[in-house]
Amino acid sequence: MSADIGLRLNPILVHEFERQMRSRYTHLALTVYLVVVGSLAVLLYTTSFLSSTRTVGSNGAVGAAVFYFLVGVLLILTTFIVPAIAANAISEERQSLTLDLLRLTPFGGGYIVRAKLAARFGFAVLLLIVMLPLFSLAFMLGGVELRELGIAVGIVLISMLTYLLIGICVSAHAKTTASALALTYTIVLSTAIGTPLIALLNAATLFGRLPTSPQDISAVLAVLLDAAINAGLGVSPISTTVFALSGLASDANIWLNVGFSGSAVLPTPLVFFIAIHLISSAVCYAGAVRRVNAPD
Repeated sequence: MSADIGLRLNPILVHEFERQMRSRYTHLALTVYLVVVGSLAVLLYTTSFLSSTRTVGSNGAVGAAVFYFLVGVLLILTTFIVPAIAANAISEERQSLTLDLLRLTPFGGGYIVRAKLAARFGFAVLLLIVMLPLFSLAFMLGGVELRELGIAVGIVLISMLTYLLIGICVSAHAKTTASALALTYTIVLSTAIGTPLIALLNAATLFGRLPTSPQDISAVLAVLLDAAINAGLGVSPISTTVFALSGLASDANIWLNVGFSGSAVLPTPLVFFIAIHLISSAVCYAGAVRRVNAPD
């Protein structure tokens, strides 16, 4: 009964899930991915364990090393693999001349975009889920807390959603899958790597030139620059994760902190990350739906 309801509500979603999960390449990719990551995690654990001295807390250092390695793998997966999953969502329909057939169905552009998103987000989440048992190795050794995993997974999930919607939006506007893939990676890599680097360079150079007198009007400028730098760091899941996990490790407030200039308490990169990515996701979703509904 439930399957009939799901089919009646959105057969495009059912078709996308079936095509995504029944492909033999999906199971092969999952197997190879898990074997490679698991082998590297075990190798890192063995190397760290054998090279560390047998003292109190040494297991915690090994566990932390394994944990940060796995978090790094998740961030690499999110930044370099997830965008490619969505870059062909709409463009392949346009190239195969089936997009007009989808437009003729009773389902509007919103249904089409949500079906494409749900199937690809489900696969991306599956890549995350198969890695979770590996984190048990880090927790078994100690040195990490459950809240650290929760923050890291939350950042990864929000990033996956945003990058998938960016890929779908670009794919909806692109004429070919190749151009959609190139533009998607340009946007994702420039924001995930380029923007935080620029923010850090500005933090290292600008504040040394600002007057430190509280009566100087530059104090207001310092606050604005602090907010801009935190926002720049919050654009990227990589820099956001680094600052959030380092804050948890030092028992600092991961939501509010003193900026680089020390002039005021401001939202951390994590707060900017959540706001920027949720707004970007909404904009990309609206753009994709509007383009799918528009005739070519």
